Amino acid sequence: MKKQVTQLNEKLEKLEKRFIDGEVNKELFDKYSKKYEEERKELEQKLSSQTINSSNLEKTVEKGMKIAENLSQLWLSRDFDDKRKLQSLIFPDGIVYSKKTDRLRTPRVNSLFAEIRDLARDSEENKNGHSKKNDQNSRWVVPTGIEPVSKV
Repeated sequence: MKKQVTQLNEKLEKLEKRFIDGEVNKELFDKYSKKYEEERKELEQKLSSQTINSSNLEKTVEKGMKIAENLSQLWLSRDFDDKRKLQSLIFPDGIVYSKKTDRLRTPRVNSLFAEIRDLARDSEENKNGHSKKNDQNSRWVVPTGIEPVSKV
């Protein structure tokens, strides 16, 4: 529906341009602009009244969690094409190899898997008796101490 709204907006712009250029008279302009505006309002009302189907959302989240829980087993049990799909799910921007440093990089990790990684790290740190969450929040605060002299 968003695409339809965009198309109607484009039609309105074209109609306005044709009216300005004198290709369409005022009567036709008023008729069609009113029609397009009404269609757009209807579509926008439909869009605003739509709600996310929570059962589908729950199923999708459950499926994502099952994949995340069994990632290594899933990788080992799949064929080449499935491994490529899984890799692209986890690393949407791909995996980059640097010949110079002989290392692999992942420019971006899917937000679900990045969050799991962070939660696992926090959980492990809590087991060891140290929470990094407090450190992460405080890194924006300048530590107390002697300030360097500034030249005015």
